Amino acid sequence: MGGKKNGQELQNNSPSAADGVVSEGFASVSQAADFLSVSRAKLYGLMDTGSIPWAKFGKSRRIPWAGLKAFAAKSMVPQTA
Repeated sequence: MGGKKNGQELQNNSPSAADGVVSEGFASVSQAADFLSVSRAKLYGLMDTGSIPWAKFGKSRRIPWAGLKAFAAKSMVPQTA
């Protein structure tokens, strides 16, 4: 870690998996619900069960676009010939 400032440990700025999440950005609950074509209540349920990752900024929940895309991809039903 990179030292202390005001009694708090400073974080190392090395690349991590979180960098990919941040670079794609975050969606609001309304944007994510629209993207998945589900209600906001259903989306909150998916977040609460851990099916969709989320972060809290202040009082607002935000969902990483990468997490939404991953959830949509794993929810795809395989095509049968």
